[in-house]
Amino acid sequence: MSLRLIGEGDLATVSKFQAALFSFARRRQRVVALDLSDLSFIDATGLAAIIAFERQLRDEERTLMLSHPNPMMKRVLDATGLTWLLEVQAEHHRTSKSLHPKGATPKTTNWA
Repeated sequence: MSLRLIGEGDLATVSKFQAALFSFARRRQRVVALDLSDLSFIDATGLAAIIAFERQLRDEERTLMLSHPNPMMKRVLDATGLTWLLEVQAEHHRTSKSLHPKGATPKTTNWA
């Protein structure tokens, strides 16, 4: 299962984003996947949150997978070198389920 990020990941939304990440991570899955297909914008603050989250998961011997990056997100990951540092599933399609970070019902998480 993956957490689908929707909207913008920037300074205005980073605290909500971080709360969603850590809540979703409590599921204790070995691989934590973030679906980037509906992420319309991300700035350095959003990228830093993803990197910090990946480091925490790595310390717990877990893996962060960035999945389904849309073309804009793929360009950002390539330009920043994160494609080489993080595990990225390069295909842009939807096959993953998404979960609300707090609930048992399938939903998406909108940053804004």
